[in-house]
Amino acid sequence: MAVCPIVELGFLRISTHPKGLCSAMPGARRLLQDFICQHDVEFVGCDMAALESKAGSSDEVTDQYLAELAARNGMKLATLDRVINHPAVEII
Repeated sequence: MAVCPIVELGFLRISTHPKGLCSAMPGARRLLQDFICQHDVEFVGCDMAALESKAGSSDEVTDQYLAELAARNGMKLATLDRVINHPAVEII
């Protein structure tokens, strides 16, 4: 299991959003830190230029970037989103 800054930011955004978990930011940060520590999560830097991803529309920008980042690191992007079309995507 791995995270990158985009995934971490997404977790913080959703977990603190009123329509999400509505958590306070300090609590969300603790949850993220606890998850990373308890599951021995690997950190992957976002070291790929945005123009190297193959997004065809605005809806695909982040998904395609994360999928390509996973592929370049020999990983799979685990997701519930069935519409992401990339060989590195693993639907869970």
